[in-house]
Amino acid sequence: MTQPNDRSNIKFNSLAELKLSHAKTLLFHACQTQFRREPTDRELLYWTDFLVNEGDLHEMLKRLPDGPGEIALTADPLASVCLPEAALVSEKASMAADSLNQDVAQKSGAHQGVISLVGSAGLFYAGRPSKIYVLVENLSAITWVSGQVEPVFACYHWIDKTGNIIIYDGIRSRLPEAIEPATRKQVPVSVIAPPVAGDYILEVTLVHEGVTWMEDDGLASLRFEITVDPSLSESGLKIMKELQWAKASAAEKF
Repeated sequence: MTQPNDRSNIKFNSLAELKLSHAKTLLFHACQTQFRREPTDRELLYWTDFLVNEGDLHEMLKRLPDGPGEIALTADPLASVCLPEAALVSEKASMAADSLNQDVAQKSGAHQGVISLVGSAGLFYAGRPSKIYVLVENLSAITWVSGQVEPVFACYHWIDKTGNIIIYDGIRSRLPEAIEPATRKQVPVSVIAPPVAGDYILEVTLVHEGVTWMEDDGLASLRFEITVDPSLSESGLKIMKELQWAKASAAEKF
């Protein structure tokens, strides 16, 4: 099973398709963030149907097993949903517009959407620039574009393990193209790591200049843990890579 195609620019033919896509995004994000795994095929059918039919996201998170396991069916009438023969969505089902991070909370506002990580974040070194790729899904009624008047940019915050904000207003990254309502686009985000090595939380978000930080107005920003390694000079990095190669080469001989 593979995650929904993060690299394609998708336009939806109906509200039902949009709801189903959003439910799948929430489920994949939940499993990857909480359990470091993808949902099983059975979970995919069950929980997408659960979410688009007004199932509670908190209830889903409680019942998802830790590990490779399956869904846990309960007798709770508020939580029980029959497995569908196919993941079909009715037009009457309301959209699951919950924000999903390490803390899950419902959001409302004019800038609703979801940001998810594409691939892995890679290595971060103290004080050095890096680049990550995210998928930005626009669930609002307005087009997001890095134009000249009230532009929208990708940005980030660094938070320490105790919840203190270390860097609130990171460098801006332009959206490579406009993100229209009911579409999603891949966005490269330039990030500079904090100057001190350690464990942090990186929050990737969007800012609508002169209007709002979009995580405060409906956007489900992306949060994940990052270990920032001590920064080394270019020569130091070269030596470390050579030592790692030597160690791996020696291990192959024994």
